[in-house]
Amino acid sequence: MTFLIPTSVWRQILKKLPILLFLASFLIVLLLGYFSAAFSQSRDGDIRGVWITTNDTAMLMDRDKRQQAIEQLVNLNFNAIYPVVWNSGYALYPSAIAQREGIQPFVPTGAQGQDILAELVEQTRGRGLLVIPWFEFGFMAPPTSELALKHQDWLTQKRDGGTTWVGAAGEVVWLNPFRPEVQNFLRELVLEVVGQYDINGIQFDDHLSLPNEFGYDPYTIALYQQETEKTPPANPRDPEWTKWRADKITAFLANLKESIEAIKPNILLSIAPNPYEFA
Repeated sequence: MTFLIPTSVWRQILKKLPILLFLASFLIVLLLGYFSAAFSQSRDGDIRGVWITTNDTAMLMDRDKRQQAIEQLVNLNFNAIYPVVWNSGYALYPSAIAQREGIQPFVPTGAQGQDILAELVEQTRGRGLLVIPWFEFGFMAPPTSELALKHQDWLTQKRDGGTTWVGAAGEVVWLNPFRPEVQNFLRELVLEVVGQYDINGIQFDDHLSLPNEFGYDPYTIALYQQETEKTPPANPRDPEWTKWRADKITAFLANLKESIEAIKPNILLSIAPNPYEFA
């Protein structure tokens, strides 16, 4: 059976054809964009990472063992690694900033005499792995570290004058994140890594904050009094006192982010959170 379309109907269709074609094209573009974004997010948007810590220095220092570990991570579909570069008050790469402060590298070179971080970057090149150096200890350090012993004035205190804290990392002290010298030291370490290595980002652990019991050292008390005309309250969890300290750390991180992006605009900056009740 044959159906004939009247000429008048054809004329109406032809008149509306440009509009119909535009709508169809627009719909196709939207659908392609949606599926492309969904595909990209499922394939490339997720981060599946592994932290490379000092718990396995044998692998970290040896070129062949490290290469085997990288191959295993690639085969297991990981796409990011976080090699530790700042732990226990020591730089785990050849750091001119740390050496300036009289701090010897904890793991100065690999077993074959190489710069471990530089070699790690080279070993992962083209393998689909992001390299995001991990500043594990942040403002935290062991009380027996060279950093803490050389810079006692950099340490913050609890209300009773104590400087140590016992947690998962054992007995530690906190560098005062409100002192310009401390902020500048950590900033210089980060910018040193960003400037010297072809990395994809920087990762901070939760130790960039500090336990809320701290901040009662003479420097911080004087700064708080100067800015608020108040004395820090006895309750370390006082909301106003907590917010003032938190805002100072936030401002430091915002400033650090700008400094990092001035060197590498598209670099990632990540930080692990800490519970409000603690930090």
